[in-house]
Amino acid sequence: MQSYSCSDVLLTDISGTAFTYAFTFLRPVIFFVPQEAASVRKSEFYTDCLEIGNLVHEVNGLPSTCSKLLDNRENIEKISSFRSRFIYNQGRSAEYFASCVDTMLGETK
Repeated sequence: MQSYSCSDVLLTDISGTAFTYAFTFLRPVIFFVPQEAASVRKSEFYTDCLEIGNLVHEVNGLPSTCSKLLDNRENIEKISSFRSRFIYNQGRSAEYFASCVDTMLGETK
């Protein structure tokens, strides 16, 4: 997490860590997916990747994609909106957890 917090963008393959990074820090992700992995484009995962960053199929596309993502301040809003579809009680999880402790311990129904 320390490395994540010091970075401006994440470069990864098709990995779930990309969503951890984007959802936690609201920063974009570059997915490196070589052309031979074209089957990824037909998946829902591919569509989700575009919500938190971009896909690059050739190494020479990395610098321009990185610059484009870093220059686009709208990424924060896009990632935040996408995150809200999956993460509940954002910023209120401790309060919600505390309200459920008695139920979890079986002391209330």
